Amino acid sequence: MQQDPWWLWIAVPAALAAFAGFLYVLGRILRRAGVGNHERASRAGAAALELQSIFEPSKRHVIEARQRKHAEEDAQGDPPAND
Repeated sequence: MQQDPWWLWIAVPAALAAFAGFLYVLGRILRRAGVGNHERASRAGAAALELQSIFEPSKRHVIEARQRKHAEEDAQGDPPAND
């Protein structure tokens, strides 16, 4: 049986740490660029709620409340900047 080279015990954890660091930095860059704004997830949630209202009409009031809230926000324009 051949022994693993000693450097393998150092190289593999170092490579994993470097990869984790790369993912962390990439996530920070993408967040700063505004890529992770959850717009797609909110649309999917709204679609799921619409489907649920078909099967459970009692959930319809939640959809109507959200629609009123969004209409009010749109009527007000852009929210004030938090400086």
